[in-house]
Formats: sequence, C-alpha cells, structure tokens
Amino acid sequence: MNFPRRYVRWAVPVIVIAATIGAASISNLVSANAQVPNLPTLTPAELLAKVTTAKVPAFSGTVQLSANLGLPDLGGFGGSVPGTLTDLLAGSHTATVAADGPTKVKLTMDGQLSESSWIRNGQDAWSWNSQTQTASHATESAPPAGTADKADPADANAGAEAMNPSTMASTVLARVDPTTTVSVRTSAYVAGRAAYELVLAPKSAASTVSEVVLAVDAATGTPLDVRIIAKGQSSPALELGFTAITFAAPSASTFVFTPPPGITVKEVASMADLLPISESHHRRDNAANRLDAATSTATTSAPTAGNNTKTVGTGWDSVKIMTTASISPQIARTLSGGKTVSLAGGVTANVVSTALLNAMLTSDGRLAIGAVTPQALQAALSQPAA
Repeated sequence: MNFPRRYVRWAVPVIVIAATIGAASISNLVSANAQVPNLPTLTPAELLAKVTTAKVPAFSGTVQLSANLGLPDLGGFGGSVPGTLTDLLAGSHTATVAADGPTKVKLTMDGQLSESSWIRNGQDAWSWNSQTQTASHATESAPPAGTADKADPADANAGAEAMNPSTMASTVLARVDPTTTVSVRTSAYVAGRAAYELVLAPKSAASTVSEVVLAVDAATGTPLDVRIIAKGQSSPALELGFTAITFAAPSASTFVFTPPPGITVKEVASMADLLPISESHHRRDNAANRLDAATSTATTSAPTAGNNTKTVGTGWDSVKIMTTASISPQIARTLSGGKTVSLAGGVTANVVSTALLNAMLTSDGRLAIGAVTPQALQAALSQPAA
C-alpha cells in the first residue's frame, strides 16, 4: 500500500500495513535449514518500495517489545497493568496480535498476574483487564453511504497498533529524507521467515540514534522487526518484532468477546479510549503519553500531545516542548532530580539523560524532550515552534 499522509502522521494500523501472502512463496527461494536466506539482491530504493506497497489483509502472531532506555523508575505512575506506557518503557513484553481487515483486530498482553485485551469486531470494540476485572465497550457509528473509503482506520484503532512492528516502521520511514543514509544489509530469518534488513542511519550529529534496522519479510514486504540502536551502544535501546507470524485469516471467533458473568461493562465514547496506553484512558499518565508522542522516532506511535505542546526542528532532530502544567507532578518530580544546567536569561534546567532519550525541565515551566543530545534540547528551547 502507499502511505497516505494521515497514516504516516498517526502511524499505520496493524491491519493496513500487513500484506497478503499472494506474493511468491519463500520456500522456492531459501532452504529451511539455511542460516542466511539466499534472496535476490535489492537496492535500498527497491526495498523501500516493497515495504510501502505491501498489501495483506489478515495475519496472526506473537510480538515482543524489548526496551532498554535507561529511564528513571516510572513504575509508580503506570502500575503493573500490562500495556500502560510506563510498563512498556522498560524490560520485555509479549503480546499476541490478530487482524482480518481494518475492522477485525485483537491485541492481548500478558502481565505477571493479569491479562489485558483489546478487541475490535466490526462496529464494536472491547477492552478487558483480568486484574481489575473490568470491561469497557465502545461503538463506532457506520459512516454515511459513499464515505466509507474516506475513514481513517488509525482513528478507530488508536493504540491497537502500538505493539505492531509495522507501526513502528511507518514512523521511522516517515523520517527518510536527504538527512538519512539508507542501505540494505545481509538478509536474515525473522520468526522463521526470510527477510531483508533495511538500515536507516541519521546523518545528524545532534541525533542520538545510530541506526534503525527494519527486517522486511521477503515474500510480503511486511516489517517483521524494528531495532533502534543509540550512538555508542551495540544492543538496541528499543526492539519490537514478531517471534511468530502466520499470514492467514484468523477464525471469526477470535474477534468475539463476551464479558464474564457478573462483570459491569463501562460504555466509553470512543474506541481510542479503550487501551490503557491511550491518552484519554489514563489521565494520571497524561505526561507519560505526551512523552510517547514527543519521542515518536524512538517509540511506538501515540496520540497528539495537545495545545500545550510545540515542535521545534524536523526529522531526526525534532524536539517536543510542553508546559509543566500539562504534565503530572510525579513526572515533574522525577525529572527535577536530574543534573542542573544554566540557560540564557537566568533560567536553569534539570537534565535527565539516557543513551537514546534526553529530557530538560526548566525553571520557567517548560519540558523539552527528544532523541537528541542535551545541547540540541537547550538550543531548541530558544527557538520558535516549527
């Protein structure tokens, strides 16, 4: 599929970026026992075209997210509920995903003692949390006749794409411009499938990103794995990839949810309100959601941050600046423990630095954050919005 601008801006949903197995079977290309698949040579432009024109309406599989950002402990802000942003920012997390077109999607994440699920089946969507024994439901009205093709599935499926490598890949691919070196690395196997490796390396000295590696399924063009590596590091700061995937339509029963007996169902206004990582679902995690939106290069997709946030810079060098009034007191206290630096005009700031992400909290009530150096954050604070 081609990437419409609205998909690049909101991140492509699970079911739109995935492709049909109508492409040639990889069994004719590689040996099942080979460590490196013997694939036809593709140029970076050819592989980019393969990714951005992939079309598959159905799949199911297991994905794993590994985060090693070196952030301060945020456990007190998101609790232990699987799927909350603060839960996803550290350690490893596994989810099962299934999709059959834009209106049938299921995502399930397992915690130590709980399970969280998000299910969309046509005009109905559900969220279920076994730990709190809560279920929520939302209904999307059918679009007027003749307008169905104008609907944006990302709006209805907001958040469900967060644990899909294709979502992360689409955000990264939006950064491909003259500031990026693009190359194709030796192919590999991912989730048992032959894949090319597309490597994106920012040219910017201010970016903390060394390279982003996308493993692209040779048969379908579907992104199977995304690794973001910070400068000076050998291991990924973030990696999201399939450990198993099947390109076949899941059973219709996969998308059927019936609340357990005795459970009171909460009706919510929007499908986007159902996931714990959505901005409107956890008001106390509002700042953490803004953190996610501010660092879309290095994280999964997120909702827009609101009127109190501005963007300075473009591409790999973009920085989000928000007012401290728009973040929670807990987040502010955590950031205030960083190293103190002096800015122009007598303003001071506390800096929290990691290999990939940096944040600067100023004494005049602003927070700047991005996958750039602290020096770049300081420069951004003196610039007008982009």
